[in-house]
Amino acid sequence: MKRRSSWSGSETPEPSAVLRSFERPRRRWLRWLVGIVVTVVVLIAVIGGGVVWYSRTHQGIELPADGGPLPTSAPVTRPNRPGVTVSIMTVQQGANQRRASILAPTDLRPGERLPVVVLLHGHSANSGVIVSRGAWAPAIAAYRFVVVAPDGVAQSWNAGGCCRLATTLGIDDDAFLDVVVRDVKRRDFVDPRRVFMVGESNGGMMAYRFACRHGDEIAAMVSVEGTRLDNCPPKRPISILHIHGTDDRVVPYAGGESAAGELLSSTTFPAVEASMGRIAGQLGCAADPALDTAISTVTVRRWSGCGQGAHVELDTIAGLGHVWPRTGSYDATERIVAFFGLNG
Repeated sequence: MKRRSSWSGSETPEPSAVLRSFERPRRRWLRWLVGIVVTVVVLIAVIGGGVVWYSRTHQGIELPADGGPLPTSAPVTRPNRPGVTVSIMTVQQGANQRRASILAPTDLRPGERLPVVVLLHGHSANSGVIVSRGAWAPAIAAYRFVVVAPDGVAQSWNAGGCCRLATTLGIDDDAFLDVVVRDVKRRDFVDPRRVFMVGESNGGMMAYRFACRHGDEIAAMVSVEGTRLDNCPPKRPISILHIHGTDDRVVPYAGGESAAGELLSSTTFPAVEASMGRIAGQLGCAADPALDTAISTVTVRRWSGCGQGAHVELDTIAGLGHVWPRTGSYDATERIVAFFGLNG
């Protein structure tokens, strides 16, 4: 039996200690200090040839010689992931081995083809963190879909202008994610027409970048707390949902520099509402969005009339900081499931 779709959920966890510590007023000397630390870490990685170092010119991905799927471990069950199995896909990119977790219902049926959510974690996190933070395992079991959660290098993604260390090292995350998505779509338990992408923070920025370059590979995307860093539209019209809190100081809702400073990037983030308006315009949507305030703390803007039946939506959550939204009145995971039509 499928549970009733709702936006309600448990209380939102507090931001990570790393990001929370940077949300107090920033001083110029702190920006310089963090910049120096980042530079030293990069130099150590380069000189030592450590596991986080990628050559900018040698990031070729090795595909199986027989044309089959990428190496993947046998699915296992874990006590902290009831109702789902977990397997690990590995991707050789240059001299480094990368990975993505695949979570599927335990009772996967022969011949069954399920939709897929490619889930990109935020900065200073990993695939396990975002799966837990969004309570994705219960959603997988209830609504019967698959989550593919790749890991970025040094807990970061190269979304163009953000974030370190992936940007500093010039990681080719476009190529990595393209291979992951194309491989997953060929698997016999996947419906290739219903592959979606969700990203949080730096992962949301990466989702926008992927949609620009490989939007024909996904059906729709969602960004939570991660703005688009360039003016590049999706490769083809796809539906987009953006979720953001007004009190976010790491990726400010009104735009500007991040409270995290040089830890993330030296980029200036665009204002969320203006950015979404530009995206709607690029997709041919109506200029003025419809407003929905059914939840007192949430304003939903919906742009309609977009090309190829796509639609653009922005959920603005009053008073919310840089956290995955799961408050008493709004659950981002349930909202995303409904947006993708996975709850019907």
